[in-house]
Amino acid sequence: MHTSAGAVAQVWRDGGRQANLARLLPGMDTAALDGEAAKKVGELLGANRTSDLVDAHIALLVRPGGRVLTSDEPDLKALLRTRRVKATVIRV
Repeated sequence: MHTSAGAVAQVWRDGGRQANLARLLPGMDTAALDGEAAKKVGELLGANRTSDLVDAHIALLVRPGGRVLTSDEPDLKALLRTRRVKATVIRV
């Protein structure tokens, strides 16, 4: 499983109250938004004419045939279409 460090930052508030998330994180690959990734995210946002950098970073981590868990299904689907990556997007 993969996630973006930005996605973790968006949802993390109090580790004591987020036991399920805290249990999942050690088994996940958490991708940093470094300089190279930031450029790719910006290019995807420009091509898609959107501005949510975390959604774009997540979309860049998705491999063809992969599955994405998100609360922002329409935006992730649009970003994946822009990338021409076929994946299953699951609303959570």
